[in-house]
Amino acid sequence: MERSRSTTKILRNAGIAFVLGASLFGTPSFAQKEGLARETLEQLVSVPPSDLSDSDLALRIQLNRRLLNDNVSEIGGIKLRNLLRADRQEMRKRGKSEDTQQEAAADTPAEEPQAADEEPAAEQQNENQRKRAERRAAKEQAAQEKAAREQAAREAAAEAERKQQEAAAAKAAADKAAAERAAAEQAAAEAEAKRAAEQQQSNQQQRPNRSARQSLQDKRASADLNVAELRQRISETEDLLKNDGIRRALKRSLSDRVEADRAALESKLATRQDRRNDRQAERTETRQERREARQAERQAAREAELEAQRQAERQENRNNRQAGNQQARRLLEDQRPASQLGLPELRERVQRTRDALQAENMRQNLNQRLLARLSEDRDELRNRVAQREGRSRDGQAREQVLENRNARNELLSDQRPSRRLGDRQLDRRIEQASSLLESGRIRPAVRANLQQMLRSDRAEKRERLLQAREDRRRNLRRQARQPRDFTIELGQSGIRFNLDIVAAEEDNDTIQQQLLAAPRREISRQYTLNEFRQRPELRDFMPGIELDTIRFGSNEAFIREEEISNLDAIGEIIEEVVYSQPGEVFLIEGHTDAVGSDGYNYALSEERALAVREALLDYFNIPAESLVAIGYGERYLRIPTPFAEQENRRVSVRRITPLLSSN
Repeated sequence: MERSRSTTKILRNAGIAFVLGASLFGTPSFAQKEGLARETLEQLVSVPPSDLSDSDLALRIQLNRRLLNDNVSEIGGIKLRNLLRADRQEMRKRGKSEDTQQEAAADTPAEEPQAADEEPAAEQQNENQRKRAERRAAKEQAAQEKAAREQAAREAAAEAERKQQEAAAAKAAADKAAAERAAAEQAAAEAEAKRAAEQQQSNQQQRPNRSARQSLQDKRASADLNVAELRQRISETEDLLKNDGIRRALKRSLSDRVEADRAALESKLATRQDRRNDRQAERTETRQERREARQAERQAAREAELEAQRQAERQENRNNRQAGNQQARRLLEDQRPASQLGLPELRERVQRTRDALQAENMRQNLNQRLLARLSEDRDELRNRVAQREGRSRDGQAREQVLENRNARNELLSDQRPSRRLGDRQLDRRIEQASSLLESGRIRPAVRANLQQMLRSDRAEKRERLLQAREDRRRNLRRQARQPRDFTIELGQSGIRFNLDIVAAEEDNDTIQQQLLAAPRREISRQYTLNEFRQRPELRDFMPGIELDTIRFGSNEAFIREEEISNLDAIGEIIEEVVYSQPGEVFLIEGHTDAVGSDGYNYALSEERALAVREALLDYFNIPAESLVAIGYGERYLRIPTPFAEQENRRVSVRRITPLLSSN
């Protein structure tokens, strides 16, 4: 209502402004026109644009333009340009165009030339003012009606809110009453449950006593009950005695009765057991007689079968012995010296001799003659292969220093430093010095000098071996960087070796082919390394290479520097393989002869296999994961003899990668 009164006052002032505006536009004097425009605008300048009617807003815009054109920029501290901009924005908000402004301004009398007759103009002006006053009154009435409607809407909203609050209060009161009823019901239910629990507890406390009285009503004597009835009554009584709520007198009566029942049960069971034992003894005696009869029959059949097997074995051994003896005689008929045989013939005779020595129960004299022939042919074969491949001849320097006095004196007088000797000269002097020291044919004073020279030579040999390893490593890396093909194809098609070969009796190409050969037969599946260790027969899938030229000392399991040259061929081949195929794995097997216990030979073979593995790791460029060492003891003898035999003391190497799984 206060805002309506303010609006009515403003409109009343605006009506005065209209009258002044009419006077302004009707006077001819410029000074009077400027003064009236200023006075009229001062009446309207403090009114916000939103509180003016469309005609008053248009009038203020016209007056503002007029004064701005007369260079009046400010009235009552208000910038006329800002006021004009605000009025225009308000007019645009109301959706009034420029034509509407001109229509509203048309209600204001424009400046016209002075007419001759001023009376009609005054009447017209009064008529216009009356119409504008009527329009303003209509607008005021519309505004009052709108305010009344808004007031009624607010009062209706307040009434609705009051009713809503009353409904919420009523609902809250109802909820509270319901909660109080639920709490009362819950308390009543808990009290009832508590009474029921107390009643149940009381019943439970009384139930064992009732059960005990009911059980004691069974007045049957223990002797009158059978075993099943006694066991049932004992079980029921023991269950009752477990309850602590039974009265003491009832518990005592139950205990006395259960003891009597137990004694009666034991007596009945003993009597029954005696009868059962008697019947069992009778059945056992009859069964034993039948069993003995059947065993006697089976024993007789088994003895007959064993006798037949023994006869067959004796006949087979006799045939094998005869066949072996005949084969040995045929081999011994070949009296050609080993030096007169060609290399293929010599290699074939060595293999045939080894095959013949596999026969058991051969005559002793034939066996000894074959062993002597094998030793002679083997030494000749190895010397020829060593000469052709540029290897050192096995045992040549040792025999010279032991049999030739001049060679021995030359060794003792050799004062050359180790570093000035060539590789062959150094190997020869180490071999001669170690052989002479082992023979014990020198005086103690000379022994000390010879031992010092041997230590110096071995140290020099070790340094040269390590330097050779570094040279080979650089060469392998250089070859790997070159564009030429450096890949080694493993398991070439068509290469099948059914027998293991001896490294000292074969050339390097054959050793490489044997080491890289494909499996001897098809592999059904792959195995882990632990499975391979537990199944020695898996080694037969892959061909092997035997190294029997490494001489271990008595009960020794290490390799001296002068023996490393016997590993050159196999070590350099493995180097190239692992550089080309890093995932390859090689097995190093240790074997002994049959002299000594099984446990000792197994431990010794494993230690020597590990010694060969360590030598290959120390002096060749081979990673540790590529070599696996296993000892087999005397399990795989090349020549089945219980005596010491060089053929059986060996180390074997074979590639086992195709047998191993990736894990």
